Amino acid sequence: MFYNALLAILLVLPVAHAGGWDDFSNNLATDLAPFLSLFGEQITKQYLSECTTMVDYFIFAMAPMGILTGLVSAIRVCGTPSLRAFIGRAQEGAENAEAELCTSTSRDVCELYNSGGIARVFGRPKILEVLHDPAYDFENAQDQTAGIYTFQEYIAREGDKVWERKTKTADEKYMRRFGLKDVERKPTAILPPPPATFAPNLSLNIGIKKPHKAWFFAIAATGFLLQVGVLVFAGVATYLLKWGNDDSPPESYACPLVISGTVLVCGGMFHCAFLIGQSTKEDIWIRKERGKNQAD
Repeated sequence: MFYNALLAILLVLPVAHAGGWDDFSNNLATDLAPFLSLFGEQITKQYLSECTTMVDYFIFAMAPMGILTGLVSAIRVCGTPSLRAFIGRAQEGAENAEAELCTSTSRDVCELYNSGGIARVFGRPKILEVLHDPAYDFENAQDQTAGIYTFQEYIAREGDKVWERKTKTADEKYMRRFGLKDVERKPTAILPPPPATFAPNLSLNIGIKKPHKAWFFAIAATGFLLQVGVLVFAGVATYLLKWGNDDSPPESYACPLVISGTVLVCGGMFHCAFLIGQSTKEDIWIRKERGKNQAD
């Protein structure tokens, strides 16, 4: 009797038939959700920890794998105590966010070789960097170094002849365009030596093989074209093809919401990456042409 009543109830229930595109979109979203949850967070953190230029930020904005991760990362690095408390990071130290999300090294974070890889660890490293000067004059030399110096000694002795130092805290063109900075920094000679606790950045200088800049611009252009294509398709499908569900016209608010939402998401992700990348000071050491063969 119970089964007959249950069958009668099921027979009178209303049903709905989904279109082919609805099934496709629902299945696609269901299949991609575990993938994004599994890989999105770590990919986002790793990419943000290696961003140094405006092109890097733009690429992240065009294809953000983890939107919430990017937002949380920006709050961890640049947020106020109330914002950090809102995301459950009120008691987190600055070195934790720096080690995980920034490219910098400091008195609290350093990079060391570990089993063929590079590990970011807490503390101050004890690193000995030795340079040899092949132009050392053994006959007329006043010292007994034989052309062998520590890094700090060589910079203090010959740094202004061989290297130029350019210090940058933010992209100058971007900051001047928005009126945030009107002073342009020019390359200056290295006069004082680096501090004794100087921690070199191994991942940016050795660990990452830098491809040609054209690859970055090509990837950025591809991402921009894909995003623009999505917006154009939304406009064409809404206003020209007039695609809708069950042969009904599309809603008037659909296309404007898609366009505004996409622009806001991309712009927000760009600024999150920008805040994280520009929260640290970048020192670029440029080797002078005349000093190419003076030291190895």
